[in-house]
Amino acid sequence: MKHSLRIWLPAIISVLFVFVNIRASAFPGDGRQVLLLSGDDWFIHEATGGGLPEGNDWIPASVTGNIQSDLENQHLLDPITYGDGDPRLAEVCRKDWWYRKKFIAPAGFPGRRNVIVFDGVDYNCEVWLNGKLLGKHAGMFRRFEFDITSVVIPGKENILAVKLDKIPDELFPFIVGADGKNSG
Repeated sequence: MKHSLRIWLPAIISVLFVFVNIRASAFPGDGRQVLLLSGDDWFIHEATGGGLPEGNDWIPASVTGNIQSDLENQHLLDPITYGDGDPRLAEVCRKDWWYRKKFIAPAGFPGRRNVIVFDGVDYNCEVWLNGKLLGKHAGMFRRFEFDITSVVIPGKENILAVKLDKIPDELFPFIVGADGKNSG
């Protein structure tokens, strides 16, 4: 029986939220190996132009998590639950953001079909692996996947990047109207 590697990202990746679960396990009997990529070893960065930002100014992040709480945890936003919250919060959802993670793919799976699976993204995203665009996705809470066989480097460091699109301009007034000026 041929083995395949599935990199599982039960992920809600959003203008506001990113949820990615990653764990090493195998599905009994079917020969699949799963590498879950969630954890606190992710980073976020505001998308400021073309391509993945370079430099050391990436902000530590957790996946499963969300951009606002990651910014709050790093003391870059005032706590959402304190008083009126942070007046800058609404601007967070009006920006594109990158999530990035480095990981080692198992060395024993070259030549087999490798897939990265997201359990959902809120709402629009681009998924990149090792500098190559895997594809785009739109739709909330819908599983999607990309074949990464020709892109993943078994036994070596790989860089996964997910670019989250900002909230559509036409929806922003509804966010502010529903939750107030300090909403996001």
